[in-house]
Amino acid sequence: MSPFYWCQFLIISLCVHSFSFILYFIYFTDFLLKQQIPSKYYDFIIKMQTTTGENLRRVC
Repeated sequence: MSPFYWCQFLIISLCVHSFSFILYFIYFTDFLLKQQIPSKYYDFIIKMQTTTGENLRRVC
C-alpha cells in the first residue's frame, strides 16, 4: 500500500468518526432537553450508525 493511500484512509476514517460523534452529541442533547424530534431524524441517525458500522467492519 502506498503512503498516499494510508493518508487518505486516515482522513476519511477521522471524518466518519467526527461526523458520527456530532450525530451522537445532537441526539443526546435533544434527549436531555426532552425535545420531540421527527421520526425521519431518528431514522437518519440509525441509518448513519449502521452504515458507519458496516464501513468499519469492511475495513477491519
